[in-house]
Amino acid sequence: MIDLGMLPGMSDQCSQPGPQDGPPPPRWNPIWATGSQSNGALPGAAAGHDVAIRAVAMAADGRFAVTADEAGDVRLRDAATGRQIGRPMRDEGGAGQVTVTVIDDRPRVITGSGPEGTVRVWDPATGRQAGPASGFPARITALAAASDSLLAGFGCDVAVLSPR
Repeated sequence: MIDLGMLPGMSDQCSQPGPQDGPPPPRWNPIWATGSQSNGALPGAAAGHDVAIRAVAMAADGRFAVTADEAGDVRLRDAATGRQIGRPMRDEGGAGQVTVTVIDDRPRVITGSGPEGTVRVWDPATGRQAGPASGFPARITALAAASDSLLAGFGCDVAVLSPR
């Protein structure tokens, strides 16, 4: 039997975690916040939702943030300032999932709601639904968007949709 501890360059320390390579992970610091729980801790805290937040998302380009609450109110915000953009949207199905994307240089908010699995696209400038809803055979459990497609998780399945 060969004793690996006796080979040149081997030691007991090989099984121990060594120092991390590279820079330390970033520290996340708040830029803005909404609502009553921030208690003015951040200057210019924006108005929040009246009921608990259920879903949040950021646009891939980092310009927009979207929030949805238990009552189905959905709001789009400027991600840098927290300022609300356009009108609040109201998903009567109770938006369980939200995402935001930019199509033709305009933000679009996408919600997934209800036990019937409805996906809606919203125009935040008007606060209204933009086009017909898409139905799925099960509750929407996850949403992700890019400028040219939407990924929706429902039941045990996924689907990719295109806006064109």
